[in-house]
Amino acid sequence: MRHKLFGRSKETHQVADGQLSLFDGVPPIEESPDLPDEEDLVVPKKRKKQKGQKRKVLEQFEEVPVVHKLEDKTCPCCQDEMVEIGKTKVREEVVYQPAHYEKQVHYGTSYKCLTCSEEEPQDVIVKAPVPKAPIQNSLGSASVIAQTIQQKYVLKVPAYRQEKVWKEGGLPINRQQINRWHILCAQYYFGYLWEELAKELLSQDIIHADETSYRVIESDKTNTYYWLFQSGRHEAHPVAIYLHDESRAHRVPQEFLADFKGHLHSDMYSAYLNLPDEITVVGCFAHLRRKFYESLPSNAPPDSVAAQAVAYCDQAFALEKSWRDLPAEERFQLRQEELSVVLTNLFDLIEPYSYQATTGKLSKAIAYATKHKEYFMNVLKDSRLELSNNLAERSIKELVIGRKNWLFSSSLQGAQASGIILSLKVTADLNGLSPVAYFQLLLEELPTLYAEGTLLDRLQAYLPWSDYVKEKLGKKES
Repeated sequence: MRHKLFGRSKETHQVADGQLSLFDGVPPIEESPDLPDEEDLVVPKKRKKQKGQKRKVLEQFEEVPVVHKLEDKTCPCCQDEMVEIGKTKVREEVVYQPAHYEKQVHYGTSYKCLTCSEEEPQDVIVKAPVPKAPIQNSLGSASVIAQTIQQKYVLKVPAYRQEKVWKEGGLPINRQQINRWHILCAQYYFGYLWEELAKELLSQDIIHADETSYRVIESDKTNTYYWLFQSGRHEAHPVAIYLHDESRAHRVPQEFLADFKGHLHSDMYSAYLNLPDEITVVGCFAHLRRKFYESLPSNAPPDSVAAQAVAYCDQAFALEKSWRDLPAEERFQLRQEELSVVLTNLFDLIEPYSYQATTGKLSKAIAYATKHKEYFMNVLKDSRLELSNNLAERSIKELVIGRKNWLFSSSLQGAQASGIILSLKVTADLNGLSPVAYFQLLLEELPTLYAEGTLLDRLQAYLPWSDYVKEKLGKKES
């Protein structure tokens, strides 16, 4: 218990020679070795400071001169008035300017054709189109809503904290308005893009999956759940889908992955193991290693089963890291020749102990590994597969960190909207886009298409990897 509360959380077990451990016991004191002569001491080289870094940062900003002048130009010697002869640059600095608001009034210009108006019984008048607002008769413009999304889903600032910041800036919007904007935008505009992203993800053949609990006040259940489904590392169009559901049953992944055929990275939760035969589940060695690591006692010898199992896992991860940038064919060949030997040795080590009826942590780790051996060995079937499900584990933290701040959602609609917005936010990140710029572009253009009834026909142009989106955001940045 003390080790769990106060010990190291990093999952490594190698200890340097002579290093003391605060909780694992103190080794006996040995005689001090002879100190080396002063001439033999190696003095570490002082790290050189990189020059020009500040200059590179300052060059991107436009110069705003700030000239300091004397108020009293009287000479301290003769009392005559002095004349200015020049100025000297003393320093350069970046100055922060708080956000400011401005009121934009949109006018639609009307045009009249004089020729046609003389010939026709009525004047021929054409009006310039005016883009639609995301939400009519609201303070929520495209830029304001995009900033509230940025603050909540990127900076993890809940709506009730945003409320104070916006009021201090002079815009009195409250948390109810912010949450309502997110729900309406998710229903009117973002939900259609979410569906397109889901179709793209299901057309791929490698998916990472994970799930986590979430509290919704409106729900009768103590916990609801977010399910994450994400593209593999080698996909050209990476996608992350957050799906909210009140249940953690196998029904949720079964329904979402109904049209999927390929490999699914996951932990060994039973909901992922009851999927159709067209889906090949690939186990996560990070979970397997963690179970053996947690079973290691503080004084475990290197030849103990748990220590050897952890060492085999470390060896497998080291091999994968060294092959990370190799071509797919070469990586597949090396896996068959070297990685398969390491994994075989791992299971040959632990399988003889799987029949012993003990109840300790080590026994549970051995049972976990041997029971799901076929899923762990599936990593050898394709060079694009990975040893761990860390890709999904990292992405699910986007929600977990946010959950620590905003704690819960009041309604199921709000939880579903959060899942849709998070999907677009993380997918934009994976495709190298600025989330706030992407959301502002969507909120500037999608409302007009929605009002015209042409939104569904234009959705492909607004996916994060489309040339249209990259061109529009590139122009804004320039």
